[in-house]
Amino acid sequence: MKSFCGMQLDSQEVRRRNHRKKNNAIRICVIIAVAASLIAVAAAALVNSNSAPSPKRSLIAFAPEVIASNGDVGQYSSLVLNPNTEYPAIASYNATAGDLYITFWGGTSWSSYAPFTTANDDGQYCSMAVNETLGAYGGSIHHASFYDVINGDLMYANSIGEYYVVDALHNTGLYSSIDVNSATGSIAIAYYDAAQKDLKVAYNKSGKTAWTIYSVDTGGDVGQYTDIMFFYANDSMFVDYYDVTNGNLKQAWAWDTGTIGTWSSYQIYEGGTSLVGKWNSQALSSSGAWYCSWYNETGGDLAYGYWYSDAINEFGVTPDTQSDVGQYSSIGCNSSGNAFISYYDATNQDLKLAWNESDVWYNMTVDSFGDVGRYTSLKIDSNDVIHISYYDAINGNLKYVKILPAEIDAMVPEFGEILIPVFCTIAIIAVLSMRKNRKEE
Repeated sequence: MKSFCGMQLDSQEVRRRNHRKKNNAIRICVIIAVAASLIAVAAAALVNSNSAPSPKRSLIAFAPEVIASNGDVGQYSSLVLNPNTEYPAIASYNATAGDLYITFWGGTSWSSYAPFTTANDDGQYCSMAVNETLGAYGGSIHHASFYDVINGDLMYANSIGEYYVVDALHNTGLYSSIDVNSATGSIAIAYYDAAQKDLKVAYNKSGKTAWTIYSVDTGGDVGQYTDIMFFYANDSMFVDYYDVTNGNLKQAWAWDTGTIGTWSSYQIYEGGTSLVGKWNSQALSSSGAWYCSWYNETGGDLAYGYWYSDAINEFGVTPDTQSDVGQYSSIGCNSSGNAFISYYDATNQDLKLAWNESDVWYNMTVDSFGDVGRYTSLKIDSNDVIHISYYDAINGNLKYVKILPAEIDAMVPEFGEILIPVFCTIAIIAVLSMRKNRKEE
């Protein structure tokens, strides 16, 4: 009887040992599988990283397009989306021809045209806006402001064949920015008067009346890097610009009620000992939140600020501080109120994109083939598709890239961020397995 019981106990012990071995083998396989998967993702992120890592990087290979190559074209690019089709149209400077060029997507292909051609060198410092009134060349009327280098004049042209000399005072019209009030049809152009070193705004009530010129800010050397925008919610307009004298970012605003009221100006952001405000850009969300990006020249950083109310605002955030980044910034926001900024990485000569999601900033390199990313212009359509135009300085081409929301969602952490979670996950699984083994013993 004793022998029989002893044999039974020995047999049960053997079965328990075999069961433990089987469980251990399964756990080891699970650990290996999890580790291999996580390390594979980390390795992919490492392959996709560069010497200036960013919080997130896409594993998707973007497909930037050369959309205009007829001469040295693409400088000062300014992109708009036609309201009816949401097709992109881009104004840029053709340095070979010395003309303003408009490049637009017609639904099946890209086309380019010059609103008008002269013997002068026209087209630098160009900016474009669009309204819902139908015209030639892709639907809505394109409105463009630009600089006549030979005569030193501010110029205006549109896609229905009209053009004007807006301001003929010598050496005025640099850093122009144009916008159209979609409700009233009013046109406004902000620009720099280099002779007087002043910020000026040209206003036209309907596009066919005489232009009224306003000297908006005359305190010191002010008015470079302008960006003008109509605020549809309260019939006002805002102009962001750079204060050269103090090295600060400023804003001027006035009411637009068919005539322009008194202009007011103030500093948006004072950088202290830092030079801040070049290559600024502004945007509005559907909820009325205001966003702005700019370049911190002293730190070589991309900077950002927003305002929703006196209680909800933030200024001086740095979405990217890697290398010398932030020149030629252009900002937009999607339907969720997330800000997206295209900009130039001067150190690596790349086009980059930064975006905010749940109060966390991410950035990635979009195009790194040659010297690309100057003169960026970004717009976001109603489907949250991001459209960016920019200049290829090596080949003298205008380039364009489209980024889908799914591509933004398909981001993975950088190798350095993934490596620690990889080993922490492996360690947790191993510890839990060891504790379970001890209990079984």
